[in-house]
Amino acid sequence: MKAKRNLQVDLVIFGLFLLLIITGVMLERGDRAVRDLHSVVGLFVLVGIGVHLALHWKWVVAVSARIFGKVARQARVNYIIDALLLFFFAIIGLTGVVIWINGQDEGLIILHGWSAVMLIVLSTVHLTLHWKWIVSTTRRYPFFGLRDSSLSGSNPRSIERV
Repeated sequence: MKAKRNLQVDLVIFGLFLLLIITGVMLERGDRAVRDLHSVVGLFVLVGIGVHLALHWKWVVAVSARIFGKVARQARVNYIIDALLLFFFAIIGLTGVVIWINGQDEGLIILHGWSAVMLIVLSTVHLTLHWKWIVSTTRRYPFFGLRDSSLSGSNPRSIERV
């Protein structure tokens, strides 16, 4: 059930993140409603990331304690990518809130935008590193009309439409 909960939280964050990217691109039009939607969705993403961190806190603490000692290479890579993600999320969150409260500031908007680009790149790396977990978990907990045929004893790599 823990994997299912993690998948649900991650899917919500992913959907909100996509909406954030779309509204971020649309900000060029100067529409106040889009700006407000972007800001609110951004706050929800920050909350989602907080929940995601809370769900994985034991891993964070365990790897943090050993990061400069003996730790699996994959865990070290994940930790570094995750730390960079957190860093850029913090920059985006702080600059976003300041921009929302104080209005347009060219320097903050540039920092916010480039941090968002870095976040998209790092998020792609993060998803790639966790792709096996994503695939195996979605097979265990099928949704969107997909059924994992491995549950019925046939080929574990196949997914068929219901």
